[in-house]
Amino acid sequence: GSLLTHTLTHGRSVLTAVLNLVQKFETKEAYDANRGAEYTGRVWDACENLRLYLPRGNRAAMRRDVLTWGKDCQDTLLEFQEIIDAGAAVDDGDGGDTNETNGEDEWDDFCDGADQYSASELP
Repeated sequence: GSLLTHTLTHGRSVLTAVLNLVQKFETKEAYDANRGAEYTGRVWDACENLRLYLPRGNRAAMRRDVLTWGKDCQDTLLEFQEIIDAGAAVDDGDGGDTNETNGEDEWDDFCDGADQYSASELP
């Protein structure tokens, strides 16, 4: 379930920090300039994050997931609304569509450089 996913995520960070600490002591790197305290602090930070950010139950974990997904969906809808508000691309007469420049290029790879939809893409 949802709580299991959060537990695995935070648990892995604790395990990674502990393994890193042990490796640094094995290679004697932890003894250089008192670096052992730094690696020990990372373990404590990972444990503190586990305590602070792990949901108390599956219901809270599921609520957190649903709210995160809802925000992601809202962000996607806003991006698509910006494309729709930009209007249709202007037909350049040679079968292709040109894009009126609007200063945004984050969709270039996905839209082959065109931020606007063409009339043929609408039902």
